[in-house]
Amino acid sequence: MTNADMVPPTLTYVYIDQGGIPYNGSVNFTVTCYGYPMGIPPITLAPGSYEPKPIYKYSVNYTGYGSPDYHQSYLQYTHIDRCELEGLANNRNFTIKNISLVSRRDLVMERVSRDFGSLRKYYYATPEYVSCRYFEQKTAGQWDTYSLNFSKKNSTFFVSTVLQFPGRKLLYGAKSRHRVSINRSDIDMNLDGYVAYLEKCRANIDPSCPGWIDDGKSLKSFPEYRTLKQNLTYIKEHPCDTFLLEADPSLILPFNDTEVLGHHCIDDSSGDFVPCNFTAMIEESRFTIPSDVDLGKSGFKTNLLLPTPGGSANVHLSPVESLFCSILSRLDISCNYV
Repeated sequence: MTNADMVPPTLTYVYIDQGGIPYNGSVNFTVTCYGYPMGIPPITLAPGSYEPKPIYKYSVNYTGYGSPDYHQSYLQYTHIDRCELEGLANNRNFTIKNISLVSRRDLVMERVSRDFGSLRKYYYATPEYVSCRYFEQKTAGQWDTYSLNFSKKNSTFFVSTVLQFPGRKLLYGAKSRHRVSINRSDIDMNLDGYVAYLEKCRANIDPSCPGWIDDGKSLKSFPEYRTLKQNLTYIKEHPCDTFLLEADPSLILPFNDTEVLGHHCIDDSSGDFVPCNFTAMIEESRFTIPSDVDLGKSGFKTNLLLPTPGGSANVHLSPVESLFCSILSRLDISCNYV
């Protein structure tokens, strides 16, 4: 690993079933993957020219269907040939060969942190916020932002961008962002006027209006997520923060030592990298216990109304590419939207 690589904090939801029925009992299991380190720059070895060796391993204490886990899943510069799972459930040992590590990976949308005394809170950096900051900083004559549609319907793509708000199901972003290009010379107003414009404009209708839309309704119209807007004294000093949407606290990983994550967030006020443990990616892993393993009747969840965790599942196209794109889109640097 080089200093240029950042390891995104990852939350993984684990689902285990047998015979198509969710297993809700306790399972202790270990996943071991075999392959070889590719090195930097990466080198690919010809099949048969090497003996696969254990290259990646993690253990999970599964406590029920959709159980969360926080193991590190950085596999850049690693070639994996196969993975196996060895588990213990209801005092029965079992093995699953040739498993897939992840069935979904999603990238959590851009976010910033704000400190209030000893309390740190995390917020999504909405397109309105990004555009407002460009205007406020007066360092760019032109900038690109975007609008993006979200839906509660689970995305069919392996990788999506996602939002998680308190008390709501995961929102999945559409595959394509609509680019919104803005010229400062076209904005004939001061900062207060531009904030008022961003407050009222309609993304996907006004060509100069960025924003996030949930099933046709702008997310800035949900006052319960715009908690900073209610603090008038704070907003007077930080007017663009009115467009920040508070992220679900469940996305904060329960680590005291953030350095173990090898990941840093951007401090929006200074542009510096600061340690953080806010989930950058949500993964979903699904495993099926072989039908010949007798687990008895305990632990099976017969109600097939499956739980929706406070995040769903997922990572991204490239652990470096997508993460840098999410960071750059909040700074005075343009990102190529796909």
